[in-house]
Amino acid sequence: MLVPHGDRFGCKDNMCLVTVKFDDGKINEYLLMLRRWQDAIGPHFDRAEFLGSIGLASRVIIEVPLAKGGRREFAFNVSDLPIKVIPKPAKVLSVPFGSSLADFKNLGEKRIGMSGEECYKIENKDLLALDGVEGIGSVCFFQGKFYAAVLETSSVKEDNSSTAIKAHLDKVFETEAQIPNPIKDFESWPGIGDDDGTHTKSAGAYLNDGATVFVIKDNVILPLQPEAQ
Repeated sequence: MLVPHGDRFGCKDNMCLVTVKFDDGKINEYLLMLRRWQDAIGPHFDRAEFLGSIGLASRVIIEVPLAKGGRREFAFNVSDLPIKVIPKPAKVLSVPFGSSLADFKNLGEKRIGMSGEECYKIENKDLLALDGVEGIGSVCFFQGKFYAAVLETSSVKEDNSSTAIKAHLDKVFETEAQIPNPIKDFESWPGIGDDDGTHTKSAGAYLNDGATVFVIKDNVILPLQPEAQ
């Protein structure tokens, strides 16, 4: 909970839009809920992600709206906070998020992303050991931690990778969203209305020249990334 002294939060409809920076990461926006007596705000929709990022960071800067003082920044040293968040889903890919380079085998060509992250090509079957999964994907690391994966499938009719990956994501995210198969436009896991604030990972899928591309991210590590150059 964040509590002001000598002022009140300037929130609308009991929700405060705040900006947060973890260490040297990019600026992120979060909706924090105002308590009944309007004397404190705390995470609600993205609480597991928010608290998990604090648990990884050493310093956090939060800019909040105040009723009298406009928007103000507050900086906190959070390096010694005993925060532990249970990841949800527990495991999406064969190699857990947060793993190091040494935990991967058969990595291919390396490239450096716009935020300084290291990404490597990898076969999809090394990320998801499922029948029917083919194609080439990539994995990305920030400060040595695995935080994102891209799985690219083929537009060839006989390739069943998209169906297999979609079915896997439906199962691990335990969402009730009715996602079409084959995917028509853009879909996401968890679906809108399916996230109760406890998820720490997300996935999306979109079409690229008739093929489906899946992007799976750890939303605890992601906010610590610097702004893209």
